[in-house]
Amino acid sequence: AESLIISRNDLDGKIPEELSRLSHLRVLSIERNELIGDVPHQLGSLASLETFRLYKNNIVGEMPQSVCNASSINQLYADCDEILCDCCTDCCFQCQPDALEP
Repeated sequence: AESLIISRNDLDGKIPEELSRLSHLRVLSIERNELIGDVPHQLGSLASLETFRLYKNNIVGEMPQSVCNASSINQLYADCDEILCDCCTDCCFQCQPDALEP
């Protein structure tokens, strides 16, 4: 699969590091769920990933350097008031309900 769009599904728990096995993934859209914890550093190994949306969850901590260093990512959306993200292309500080819709 090239796209995994599972936004607005009331998903909870941590982001599974097993997502890093989807080696051809170009779009990972997991925003607007109830996910917790941090971003797995393994996601930085997704060599084809271009778009990563994870805002409006309960993700905390710091964006892994492996994700920031992934040269293929050109769109990275996160809640920068909850997660330290120097490489995010868009920060969602109390964003409007549909401000960053795909």
